[in-house]
Amino acid sequence: MKFDLKGLFDKFTALAGMDGTSVSRATADFVILGDGRELWRSGPLNKADAPKAVDVSIAGIHELVLRTVEVGDGQNRAQADWAEPQVSKAAP
Repeated sequence: MKFDLKGLFDKFTALAGMDGTSVSRATADFVILGDGRELWRSGPLNKADAPKAVDVSIAGIHELVLRTVEVGDGQNRAQADWAEPQVSKAAP
């Protein structure tokens, strides 16, 4: 997923985790890119793992990309979720 933020926001928060419909062996890595550089990475998560909280500075970022990469042989049909995504701006 790609978002044009125009550099207007300071923080991105969310929960990243595997969907309950994934098979037990499915594993994915969640990645956040800002203007082409990696800002955050979850590390491999599987269905048994609790969702990881995301709290990333995006000050000055114009293009925010949320990427999910299936880890493994690609045979396990990982279903992954970015839950409760929010961008916010610091109070002046």
